[in-house]
Amino acid sequence: MKVRLLVMTLAAVCLPAPLSIRAQVPQIINYQGRVLVGPTNFNGSGQFKFALVNTNGSTTYWSNDGTSVNGSEPTNAVSLSVSNGLYSVLLGDTSIPNMTVAIPLSTFNNLDVRLRIWFNDGTHGSQLLAPDQRIAAVGYSAMSSTVPDGAITGAKIANQTITSANIANGAVGTAQIADGAVGSAQIANGSISGVDIANGAITAAQLAKPPQAGSIDLSAVTVDFKQIAFSITFNPAFNTTPNVTLALETASDSLAENHTLLVKSRSATNFAGILRSTEPLEAVSLDTANGVGQFTSLAVVNGNPAISYFDVISYDLKYVRAIDQNGTAWGTPVGVDTAGQVGFYTSLEVINGNPAISYFDLSNLDLKFVRATNVNGTSWGPPLSIDMAGNVGLYTSLAVINGNPAISYYDATNHDLKYVRATNVNGTSWGIPISIDTTGDVGWYTSLAVVNGNPAISYYDGTNLDLKYVRATDANGTAWGTPLSLDTAGDVGWDTSLLVVNGNPAISYFDSTNGDLKFVRATNVNGTAWGAPVSIDTAGNVGSSTSLAVIDGNPAISYYDGTNLDLKYVRATDANGTAWGTPVSIDTAGSVGQYTSLAVVNGNPAISYYDSASVDLKFVRGLTSLPGTVNWIALEP
Repeated sequence: MKVRLLVMTLAAVCLPAPLSIRAQVPQIINYQGRVLVGPTNFNGSGQFKFALVNTNGSTTYWSNDGTSVNGSEPTNAVSLSVSNGLYSVLLGDTSIPNMTVAIPLSTFNNLDVRLRIWFNDGTHGSQLLAPDQRIAAVGYSAMSSTVPDGAITGAKIANQTITSANIANGAVGTAQIADGAVGSAQIANGSISGVDIANGAITAAQLAKPPQAGSIDLSAVTVDFKQIAFSITFNPAFNTTPNVTLALETASDSLAENHTLLVKSRSATNFAGILRSTEPLEAVSLDTANGVGQFTSLAVVNGNPAISYFDVISYDLKYVRAIDQNGTAWGTPVGVDTAGQVGFYTSLEVINGNPAISYFDLSNLDLKFVRATNVNGTSWGPPLSIDMAGNVGLYTSLAVINGNPAISYYDATNHDLKYVRATNVNGTSWGIPISIDTTGDVGWYTSLAVVNGNPAISYYDGTNLDLKYVRATDANGTAWGTPLSLDTAGDVGWDTSLLVVNGNPAISYFDSTNGDLKFVRATNVNGTAWGAPVSIDTAGNVGSSTSLAVIDGNPAISYYDGTNLDLKYVRATDANGTAWGTPVSIDTAGSVGQYTSLAVVNGNPAISYYDSASVDLKFVRGLTSLPGTVNWIALEP
């Protein structure tokens, strides 16, 4: 086939720049041409491909479908009607099928731009038409369609070229003057007097507000272990965000020398600050026999704090109780169960007035329960094997359900979440265990609580790597609802802790994918719908060994910082846990903070935990108060 091209017209080219600078100019070239097959004018539907290239055709500036590279043939053809060899096309008109790319303005930054055409008559295949046609000057007229915004700057205007005689009266108003462009340096001394200021032009809004000052009595503010968060609302509000200065006034030499006082945030209406004691809290080592303190569970027993835990050297279940309400002095640890390798995954609860513990018996692979015979736990009854069907009893959680003790736990043989409830208030006899969730490998890291009158459990789905929750449909837990996956973003749901927070169930847990501490709360009392999970601490690998409690009305969490090997604590700034305060490192001496358990002890938060450096059981209780006053002053800049 012999195809010839006669260029009849290369019509006006007017290309706009991006955005609205030349939006009135279409990015289109109107091109008309003639094509012959042999000596005969072609008639019918022809398939055309177009590209704008450089002088020798080695560089492509544009093609009809954007696929041409280095002058190559585009992939997709544009179908055009040809009559007596003549055809017309708007190059760059993206409304035409396979004309998918508008012609960019930058094409005409090049001095020599040529149109390359391929033609297919439907019989002889696609042929390159020669020669390439050069774009004449009219195509470059787009570059002069307007002057781009910002093209004329002060550097292009000679001094004194524009004077007041060149500016119409009223042409320059406040809309033409940038904020802050005219300051005292631009105004000559004495050039503005009273006659130049309109009546009412200056109001209180234009004048700086007078400074505000005050003081915060620290004795009236809640202490979160060793820090106080406070906020002040300005009355009235400032016009602009003021500078805020804080100062601590205290008679305590220790606090005066060991504290951090800072402004956390400020605005025209308020500011928030934090006072933190930097002096280490006095953590108590309760059992220093080598290899003790794992799987701790803290509860208040007959008014004093008490802890169940595991002795990894003797493989025993142990218990210890303080001899005062604050936990400053402790009694002698008691070996509660010493028969075989026992005491994993302990959970301590007061059952009918006496302390009781659920735990795992590694020797027999059984779920076990034991209750003290007195209110302080100085003597204990015989341990009971509650479930012995296979390898059962891991990740136990003990709670009082409708008056009787009950336990959630993991069945490692069948990979199921299980639950069992005693048939009496003391737990001397038990019902038949129930498999609640049997889909996949489920039931790790269980936490059992009463939610709106019925038992509920948070746990980890090891198959799907999700956080899950399920609630019974009756008060005893004989029938259960459908399990819900609450967080499915990555490997989430380790070390769950379930609690009712301001009326609705809530869970703290560890995000293993991101190494974060997370929290999620239901939007109703039963937990059938849940809010979005909140990442509370994301600084490093943090958030394992979580324990959730309500402290002074707001949710709080103790947890382990795996990056710094520290025990940490954080408390929400509202009752629902939608916003959280700054995390506090409670114990930083060595590798400390695993197996945390958080509870309110005589009004203050307290934590039991494991010191893996010293291999000890430890306990720490938050400060009652930080004595003194924070004085503040706020002043507009």
